[in-house]
Amino acid sequence: MDSPTVKWSRTTSGISAQAISSAKGGGELKTYRVKSKIGDVLFCVTWDGENEGDSDHPIPIAVNRNSRQLASETINGITYTYSAYTDVGDSINETRNSNNGTTDETQIVTPMWYEDCEIDVIATNYSGVDYDDTVQDPYDLKLIEVSARCWAKVTEP
Repeated sequence: MDSPTVKWSRTTSGISAQAISSAKGGGELKTYRVKSKIGDVLFCVTWDGENEGDSDHPIPIAVNRNSRQLASETINGITYTYSAYTDVGDSINETRNSNNGTTDETQIVTPMWYEDCEIDVIATNYSGVDYDDTVQDPYDLKLIEVSARCWAKVTEP
């Protein structure tokens, strides 16, 4: 779905995102490498395809809206409750339990994040993710991951 800052296009080799610049603060997509994740915040370094930025000062970036750790949400009139966010081994991902009153399932974000994976990021006026770096009061992050990640059912092998 297009937004004021991103236009999505289907190409012969997949899907591409094009940043749309505007006088209201739109900007270009920038690439980062993920180093860790806590809740709805990815901690990343800049990446130019060859060189990483300062890993001693990772940049906090909000995960996309479809991959957040919510308590509940209502979709098409059905309320889903989410609980038991649990780390997945040594990875930076977690599973959750989803229940809509009749169906109970375990879910995980897909595609999963992993250390040094590359993500595309854009500046935003409002991410909806508060971050407290203990230096100042919590503030809304101004960088957000642009991706098609979402929660999906974990199937048994």
